[in-house]
Amino acid sequence: MTPMADSNDPNPAPATVARERLDDPVTGLPVLRYRFFGAPTLRPGDPVPTGAWRVLRVERRESGTVLDVETHAGAEALEERPASIDDAAVAAALETLAEARDLGVAHGDLGPHRLWRRGDRVWVEGYGVPWRQDATVDGDVRALTDGLLALAGTQLSQASRARLTALRDGVDPPAGNDPP
Repeated sequence: MTPMADSNDPNPAPATVARERLDDPVTGLPVLRYRFFGAPTLRPGDPVPTGAWRVLRVERRESGTVLDVETHAGAEALEERPASIDDAAVAAALETLAEARDLGVAHGDLGPHRLWRRGDRVWVEGYGVPWRQDATVDGDVRALTDGLLALAGTQLSQASRARLTALRDGVDPPAGNDPP
């Protein structure tokens, strides 16, 4: 892993982060463990948007920071199953981003690769990791909408695609255009 980019860099690169899915040695429950250099952007107990997995534990070590977040058994990465990305999944992800805006919590590395689903529930993983020093919720919206619109094989309706395009372009579409 390499440290995050210098804060004076006009185009800071995302942090190098190692991620593994494992069972928590204390509880036996599934977690995602991230290893990176730097301080986390969220700590256990900090408010997170509904639909984002909570930070459970942060540990600073000489070799870097270890951050564990909750996950759910049976949840699958949506990027690996693009046909499971439908209007409901998009609506859930966008609700998470709207709540993140209200909380003032930016992600920094959003895209279909951060979406997980089990049944009708959709979660966003990776909040709390310092992906980018210049992370903003507006940047998160653009990154997620770009990624979803570019992903082949999804089940998105034209209304949902139009909403994603409007959001990507910085236009908040009227509520009547929301997908079901």
